[in-house]
Amino acid sequence: KEIADIDQTDAGDLHFLAGFTTLETLTVWQCPKLTRLDGIEQLTRLTTLSFNDLGAIESLAPLAALTGLRILALTGGVWTTQGLPSLAPLRALTGLERARSGRQE
Repeated sequence: KEIADIDQTDAGDLHFLAGFTTLETLTVWQCPKLTRLDGIEQLTRLTTLSFNDLGAIESLAPLAALTGLRILALTGGVWTTQGLPSLAPLRALTGLERARSGRQE
């Protein structure tokens, strides 16, 4: 099982992960400059994805390509420091078993 934990990157999007197509679990946290999820759509093997304390995310649309996603967490700054964009793209995630949002306690 391939796992990655990304923190404190200065990247504005996730294109730098393009070569990691076998990742199954990804945690991205404490990245206030990250405002676009572009690039994540290439990680189609992801089953678990967690975002915590990111910048103001412009769109969740790139997540729609992650049809194997089972667990999604949007916590910390993703939820509390700004409003989330439309959740409509998440409708494509028909295999989603657990989704969590809000403040991480």
